Amino acid sequence: MALPAASSSSSVKVIYSDPSNVFPLISEGLGARLPLRNLHWNSPSRPLRSIESLFVEFIPDDQNNAGAGSGEGDTVASEARRDPESKKERRHQIPGLRQTPYLKIFLLRCDDIESYKSTWRKTLREWIKANTPPSQSSSSASNQENHDAFEWMIVHVAAFDTTNGPGWPNRALISVIDKVRADFQGSSKSQISRIAQLPVLLSDSRQASKDVSSLARPEREAFRSEAMKAWEDLLVKVKLLILTSFDLRVRQYEEDIKEKGSQRNLPGWNLCTFFILKEGLARGFESVGLVEDALIGYDELSVELQNAINDRKESSTSSTNLFLDFTEELFASISAILASAEEALDTSTKAPGLDFSALDAEQKPYRELILSSSISAFDFQNYVFARQFSLLSRLARLTSTAGRLNEVKDPEDVPLVAEITRRSIVFVTHMGNTMREDLEAALHYNHAKINVSPFLKDSMTEELIALWTYSTCQQILRETTVVSLSKPLQQNLNRTPRQKMPLEPEQFTEANTNTRSPSPKPPVRTSSLQDRSSPVSTSSAQDVFSDNQSHPLRSPIHHQLQHSVRHLAVHRAELYLIARRSLHILGLRHGWKTGWISVIDDNDPANFQNVPLIITSSEVQNESIPFSMGVGMLMLPALYNKTLTKALSSKDAFYLYYEELSLSALELYRLSRTRKFAQSVAADIAVIKFFLKDYEAAATYFKEMVLFYGEENWRFLEANVLRMYAQCLKELDRVDEYINVALEMLAKGVDNNRHAIDNKFRGEAKHSLANMAASSLLGLIETSKKLRKPVFVPLQSYFRKVSLNPYIQHLEDQDGFQMILNLLCVMSDEVIADWVKIHIISNNDKQPWEIHLASAEHVPLTLGELQIPVVAKAMFPGWYMIETITISCANIVFKYEGRRLNKGVGGVPYGMQDQPSFGQATLEQSLIRVWPEPGALRVHVGLCREIHLEQLRSIMLEISSGHNNINFGELLVRAGSAGLRLQTSDVEVIEGDTRIIYDAPTGLIRFECIAENSVLKVRIPYRLENDTKEISVRTEVTYSTVDGNYTYGDVYNLSVLLPLGVNVQDIFKRRSLFSKFAISASTPIPLRLLACRVEGTDDFEAASTPLKRSGLFISQKQPVSMACKITRKTRGFSVKRVPERRLSMHIEYQCLDEEICAAFSNTFLTDLGTGKFAKFVRLLQPWAEMVIRSRLLNYDLDVIGLSREIDLGTFDDFGWQRLLEGMPVSTRVDLGLWLHEWHQKRQVVGLPHHISGLLRYIIIPVDVPEMHVVHSARLGFFQRSPRLDESPGVLAVGEIVSAELILKHSRQWDTGQVVGKGKRSSLGFYYEIETNPETWLVAGQRRAFFSAMEDQVVTFPVILIPQRPGHLPYPGIEIRHAEEKHGQESTEGPLTLNCDVDYQSQGESIHVVRDLGSTTIGLDVDGPRTDDAQLIMSARTERATELAS
Repeated sequence: MALPAASSSSSVKVIYSDPSNVFPLISEGLGARLPLRNLHWNSPSRPLRSIESLFVEFIPDDQNNAGAGSGEGDTVASEARRDPESKKERRHQIPGLRQTPYLKIFLLRCDDIESYKSTWRKTLREWIKANTPPSQSSSSASNQENHDAFEWMIVHVAAFDTTNGPGWPNRALISVIDKVRADFQGSSKSQISRIAQLPVLLSDSRQASKDVSSLARPEREAFRSEAMKAWEDLLVKVKLLILTSFDLRVRQYEEDIKEKGSQRNLPGWNLCTFFILKEGLARGFESVGLVEDALIGYDELSVELQNAINDRKESSTSSTNLFLDFTEELFASISAILASAEEALDTSTKAPGLDFSALDAEQKPYRELILSSSISAFDFQNYVFARQFSLLSRLARLTSTAGRLNEVKDPEDVPLVAEITRRSIVFVTHMGNTMREDLEAALHYNHAKINVSPFLKDSMTEELIALWTYSTCQQILRETTVVSLSKPLQQNLNRTPRQKMPLEPEQFTEANTNTRSPSPKPPVRTSSLQDRSSPVSTSSAQDVFSDNQSHPLRSPIHHQLQHSVRHLAVHRAELYLIARRSLHILGLRHGWKTGWISVIDDNDPANFQNVPLIITSSEVQNESIPFSMGVGMLMLPALYNKTLTKALSSKDAFYLYYEELSLSALELYRLSRTRKFAQSVAADIAVIKFFLKDYEAAATYFKEMVLFYGEENWRFLEANVLRMYAQCLKELDRVDEYINVALEMLAKGVDNNRHAIDNKFRGEAKHSLANMAASSLLGLIETSKKLRKPVFVPLQSYFRKVSLNPYIQHLEDQDGFQMILNLLCVMSDEVIADWVKIHIISNNDKQPWEIHLASAEHVPLTLGELQIPVVAKAMFPGWYMIETITISCANIVFKYEGRRLNKGVGGVPYGMQDQPSFGQATLEQSLIRVWPEPGALRVHVGLCREIHLEQLRSIMLEISSGHNNINFGELLVRAGSAGLRLQTSDVEVIEGDTRIIYDAPTGLIRFECIAENSVLKVRIPYRLENDTKEISVRTEVTYSTVDGNYTYGDVYNLSVLLPLGVNVQDIFKRRSLFSKFAISASTPIPLRLLACRVEGTDDFEAASTPLKRSGLFISQKQPVSMACKITRKTRGFSVKRVPERRLSMHIEYQCLDEEICAAFSNTFLTDLGTGKFAKFVRLLQPWAEMVIRSRLLNYDLDVIGLSREIDLGTFDDFGWQRLLEGMPVSTRVDLGLWLHEWHQKRQVVGLPHHISGLLRYIIIPVDVPEMHVVHSARLGFFQRSPRLDESPGVLAVGEIVSAELILKHSRQWDTGQVVGKGKRSSLGFYYEIETNPETWLVAGQRRAFFSAMEDQVVTFPVILIPQRPGHLPYPGIEIRHAEEKHGQESTEGPLTLNCDVDYQSQGESIHVVRDLGSTTIGLDVDGPRTDDAQLIMSARTERATELAS
C-alpha cells in the first residue's frame, strides 16, 4: 500500500533499507499515523517553534532491499527510482541544491538469536558504517557534510505466525531486540535511542493479519497494549531523530551564511552563490512546515537582490557578471514579432517566451540559472516573488495553491490574502519598469539585427509590458479568490443592474473570481458584457435611483465586514485597475480613448503634444517603416491572451471589456467603503458611457459625481462633469434638469475665472472674461420659458462684487426712499432682467418689519459694473439686514439669501461699535438704518391722559400727515401683547375733521381726506385679560396720495402700570366722616401732584384739603397725605331712593420722566433748528429719548425732581457713534462734530414748571362706607380723692378710682335699608372694656349687654386700679351689636348690624406714681465690707395708709 503523497517542498525524506521485505507489513499502520503531529523544535538561537504536522516521504534503498519493485510497496519503490539521490551521482558542491534524507531506517526481521548472531549482526554493522551521519564522523569534511546531516535507526519488525509459531509474547523475539540494543545502542544515557521494535501478527507466510481474533483473550489484550506502546515509541524516536538532523543542518547553514555574509565586500564575492546557500536554509524551513521562517528568508533575499540591482544601475563595474543584460525569451518574442512583420500574420502561433506563468517557480530551472549567473534581473525577481507568493498562499490556506494541499478544510486567512494582493501590486508595478529596461537593453545590444523605427520599438515594448501585466493580474486575481469576499460581493452584484454577455474562460472579472464556492452549486453571476448593438432600455437606466433599485455608488455597505476583508477588496480593485490600464494602453494603439482623455478636444494641440496614438501612412514614410508594418502589426502581442484577443477585436468589444473591469473595481471599492476611489472609477465608467453616446446611463453616473466633486471642492473636474451632464440632459430632452445643470456649470465657470474677473477692469484677462461661459445665458433664458415654474439659483454664483449701499436716500417730497444695488456682470451676453427686487427685514425680533424694494421694469444687464436703483414705498424705522436679493429673467431667478445677525437691546445689534467701517461690511454683515424724513407722515401712540378707573382704558393714536395730502387711508392696529384686546369698533375721533368708516374689519380703521399738515387723533378702548405691566401695540398706516400708495408702521411699548397708588383710612364721627388718603408713587418715577379733590353727590358733601399752586413732589420714599371731610346733606329715612354712596376722587399730576424727555426734546429741537442737520431730526430725537429713558434708573430722580434740572452726560454716554454708523461718511463726520459741540454747550437742562401736553388725569371712585350704627363713648372719673383734688390727673399705683362709662349711638349713616324702618326702636348691644391686665385692673361690669334707642344716653359705673406707674392711656371700648332672632314663622335670618365707635377718650391718659413716702437705709462704713446696706425704716404716706386700712 502506498503512503500519502506530499509535495517535495513540504515534506522530509526518510530512506529505509528492507532486505527482508517487511515494509508492506507496517505500511498500513505507518500510513495511518502520518503526517507526524505536534513537533517542537527548540534551537538556542531561535525561540521555540511548533510544527503542527510534518509530511514524511518514505523512499526505499534499492541496494539493500529484497524484492524491490514487487509487493505492496511498489508505489514507494517506484518513487525511489525517480529520486536523484538513489542513483550514484556526484553530489553538487553547492549544498542548497541538494535534497537529502533526514533519517535512514534499517528494517530488521530476525526470529531467533542464533540467526542474529550469525547473519544480521554483521549486516547491521556494515550498514551503520556505510550510513554513519556526518555529525558522528571525525573527518575534516564533517562540517560541510552537516548540510546533509541525517540520523540512522534500526526497527525490528517482530512478526510471528499464529498458526505454526508460539503464542504471544515470544521470548525469542524479545531476546533478539535486547541483543540489538546491547550491540548498537551504547551505554551512555545521553545518547539518542535509535532502536525500536514493532510487533506484527501473521495469518500466513504472505500477509499481515488484519485482526487478532485468532489469539486467546489474554494474549490478544497483551498484544494490543504492546503494539500501541511500540508505535508510540517508534513515532517519538522518529520525530526526535528528524528534528536532530534538522537542527544540525540549520546550524551549519547559519554558520555558512554568516561566514559568506562577512565576505560581502571582498573580491570575488558572488550574490548568486550566497542566494543559493541562503535559499537552502529557507527551503529547509519549508520542508519541515516552518513556512513563516522560510518566508522571512525569502524577504531578506528579495532585499539583497534589489540592492544588487540598484548597485548595478549606479555603477557599470559593480556586479556586472551577476545578471544577464536582458532576458533571452523576451528578446526572442519581440524578435519573432518584428521578423514576421513582412509576412502574413499567423495568429495560431505564439512568440516564444510569453507562454509562462509569473507565479510558477518551476517553469524554468531558475536555481541552476542563478548558480551559473546566467539569469536576468527580470527572471531573478520573478522567481523570488513566485516563491514568496507560494509560501504566503500556503500560510493563507488558499485552496488554489498549485493544486496542492487540497485536503485542507480550514477557511482562508483573509489578512494574509490581503497581504498577498498588496505585495502583488508592488510586484506588478515594479516589474513593468524592469521589463521595460530589459527590452530596451535587448534592442540596444541587438540593434544590428533589428532595424526598425524607435517609435515602433517603443510601441512594441509598451504592448509587451501591457500584455505581461494583464496576464499576471489575471493569475493573481484567480489565485487569491476567497469565500469571505465572495458572499458580500455577490449580494452587491445582485442589487446592481448589469448588462449581459457570455464571458470567456480566461476572463478574470470579479463576476467570475469571486463567485466560486466549495458548494456543489456555486452562485453564477452574469457579465456586464453584451453586444453594443442592443441599446440600454430607458426604464432600467431610470430605475437606478428609484426606491426599488440601488445606484452603483449608493448600494448598502456591509458594516459587519472585517477590516481585513475591506483591505483585500481595495487591493483586488487596484489589480483590476492595473489590468484595465494595460487594456487602455493597448486600446490607444487603435485610437480608442478611455477615461477623461476621451472627452478632451482633439483639435486643441495643447492637449496632445508629442503623443502619437496611431501610426498613419505619413508617419510610416517619415520613419522608413514598411507600410505592411503599420497599424495591424501593433496588435500582434494582444493575440497571446484570449481575453485580450476578443477585447481588441472591435471597438465595441474593447469598451465593453473596459467597462467590465471598471465595474468589478467599483464593486470592490464600494464594499471597502473607499468612496473617493469608487467615485474615480465611476467617473471613468460615466465618461465611457458618454463617449459611446449612452446618455441615459451616463447621466445616472454624472448626477452622483456632481454632488461628490462639489463636496470635495474639485473645481476643474466638477466643471467638466457638469458640461457632460448638461449635454446628456440636452440630448435626452430633459429641460428642467438641463437648465439646472447648465446654470450650475455657468456658475462654476464664473468661480474658476474669478481672478480674471477681478483684473478685467484693470485691462487684464479680457478675453478670458468674455469667453468664460460655456453656454449662452440668452439661450438658457429663452429655454426657461418652457418651464412651468421658475428656477432659483444663487445670485453670487453668477454676479461678482454684489453689494448694497447701506445708506438710504430719501425721495424728494415723498415718503419713500431708494437704495443702490452694485454688482459686476460677467456674462458676455446682454440680458434684460424683468425686475430686480430686494427684501430687507428688521434686525429686532420685537419689530418684525419687512420692506420690499423694487426697480423699474426691464433692467439691462450688460458686461461690466452696474448700479441698479431700487425704491421702497414703505417706512418702518429701525435697523435692517438683507434677507433676499432677486433678479428675474424669464423663469430663471437669481437669488441671494442672507442670514440674521445677533440682536441687541432695542434693535441695536451687538458689536456695531467694533465695526471699523459700516460701508465695508459684506452682504451678510450689512446693516441698514431706516428712518423717515421730517416732513413725512408721523404716527404717535400713547395712553390716554385721562384715566377713569370705572371705565375702559384707552390708547390715544395721533396721525400727522406732514407734507402729504392723503386721499384715503387704512390704519391697522394690532396687539403685540398676550391678553390685549383692542376694540377698534369703538374708535372715537378726538381731534380732526376726518371721517371714520366704521364698517371696516376688526383691527382696521379706514379714514378719508387728511389735509396737508393736519392731525388726526383717535381713541381706541382696550381690555386686558392678563395682569401685565406693559403692552405692545403695532400700527401700520397705508395711505394713498397723488404720488402713489405708501405705508408707515412702528411698534410702541406702553406701560400700563398706574404711576401712583392711593390708600384710604375712614374715621366716623357722629355727624361727619373723615377720610385720610395716602398718595405715593407706585413706580421708581417720581410725580408732581398738582391737584387732588373729592367731588360729592346729591346725598353727600365733601370738602378736600387745598394744594399750593406748584404742586407737591411725590416719590416712593415720600408719599403725601390728603384729608377729606364727608357729611350727609339730608337726614331721615327714605324708602323711595337709595342714597348715592360713590364719590369720585380727581387727581392731576405729571410724571417726571415725561417732563425730562419733553424738556430735552424742546431744547434739542430748538438747538437743531432748521439747519442742514434738521433732516435727521426723526432719526436723532427717538434715539436720544430712548437713551434718556434707559438711563433714568441711573439718575437720582428725587434730586432731579427737587432741583428741577438734569445732567445730560457726554457724547459717548448717548452712544451717538453707533447711530451714526448708518449714515454716509461725510455726514457722519459733520454731524458727529455738531453733537460733540452740543453736548459741551448743553451739559445741564432745566425742567420748567409748566409744560403743555404733559398733564395727566385720573379719576378714582371713592365709596362711603356703609355703617348702620355709630356709638359715641366716653370714660369719665366722677369720684375724686383728695390727691386728685390736690394733683389733678395724678394717681398712685394700686389706688382705687371710680369712673363712669357714657354711651350714646346714632343711626345717621344708615341708608335705611336695614334699620331705617325701626329707627325709634331700641337695639341690643354688647360693650367690653379692653385693657392690659398689667396696666389696669377693672372691677365692676367689664362686659355687659344694653339696649338703647337712637341718641339715648346709657351710663355704666366702672372701678379702675392702676398697676404700674407712668402715663397710662384710658382703657379701650369695643361695642358690638347683639344679633336678634325673628319669630318662628319668619323666614328671615338673624339681623346683623355694622357698628363703629367714636371713642372720645381715645388718646387721653392719666399720670400714675408710686405711693411710698420715705425710706431710710444704713451703711456700715467702718466694717470689713463697704457694700453692705441695711433697710432701717420705710414709712408710707398718710393717704396710702388710709387706703391700705
